[in-house]
Amino acid sequence: MKPLRIATDTSAQPQGAETQWLLAPLLDPSLATEPSERLYRRIYRHYYRAAADLFALTPLEDADVALVSADWSTYQGSFSWLARSDRAAIGRARDFAERARRLGKPVAVFFTGERSHERVPLPGAWVFRKSMYRSRRGPRDVMVPEVFYLDLLEQLGMETIEERPWVAKPSVGFCGMARRRQASEYLGQLAFFLTHLAREGSPGVSPYIGVELRLRALEVLQASNLVSSKFIVRDKSVFYGSENKANRERVRREFLDNIQGADYQLALRGSANYSYRPWEAMCVGRPPLFIDTDCVWPFEDEVDWSKLLVRVDESDLARLPEALLDAHSVLDDARFRELQRACRATWERYLTPLGLARWLRDFLAERVAR
Repeated sequence: MKPLRIATDTSAQPQGAETQWLLAPLLDPSLATEPSERLYRRIYRHYYRAAADLFALTPLEDADVALVSADWSTYQGSFSWLARSDRAAIGRARDFAERARRLGKPVAVFFTGERSHERVPLPGAWVFRKSMYRSRRGPRDVMVPEVFYLDLLEQLGMETIEERPWVAKPSVGFCGMARRRQASEYLGQLAFFLTHLAREGSPGVSPYIGVELRLRALEVLQASNLVSSKFIVRDKSVFYGSENKANRERVRREFLDNIQGADYQLALRGSANYSYRPWEAMCVGRPPLFIDTDCVWPFEDEVDWSKLLVRVDESDLARLPEALLDAHSVLDDARFRELQRACRATWERYLTPLGLARWLRDFLAERVAR
């Protein structure tokens, strides 16, 4: 397939905003050949080298797709729901989208961050979102994961996944923040509801429920004798919240050991209706045990997620151990090992920057620019 022709306008993006990752090597081809010692470039290095085969920058008149050059979270002010939108930049983005519309060009925009379920004021645009609610999904809303982390096998010093044998009693791992809501957060929740109501016309879903829901799930699993629990539970962010390098390395190692040291990994939302944990688990060949909170999964036309994870609706949280055991007990050693390999293979195909870029090229060409 020939490269997809993309038009963009970096002058329309907010002042100081970074260019969207898909466009970076097209605007700066030297990224394909520069050394990749910096973490950011190590993560994206394979995509940078292949970008010119997938996409080409062209004038708007010749483009297949018009792509807003920065992530929409930067137009909203920041990742925080408290931030004010950059109205001037939004106006410039709307002007760019209107020029594209007059030429009959489809418009696409990427939207990550805690507010990525919110409306984007670009009529008719395709919105590639990190987070959304299935019940409120628009016809041009597309779920895409964020893929800005290194291959965890590389961090573990491994070339292939370490396959775990099937045992009758499955183990579940979790390493992260889970706690009851603090008193001050009830006031924060009220502020969120009022802000969201003014901005979106509805009170929305509290960003504080995620860590509390995690704790409920952990308590259900720990109280059951059907599964083995391997949990490291924290009451605050100790990785991103620490400036001590040695402490960060220790905490990271605990996370890596935990994620590969159990048969399944518990995964559910945080402050947004989204989790990185399924992708991290699959990276090391671990099937996610996923709590569904009205979520949308990426690549739903290409990937049969029911064969790769155990999905339990939030309303069935009390049956979490039984649901896991039901799914696990129909496997044997050979099928469980095959499942682990399938998780890793899916991660390699879709959940790396290069894999996601290839999928985006095909999706934009076949569904958007047709």
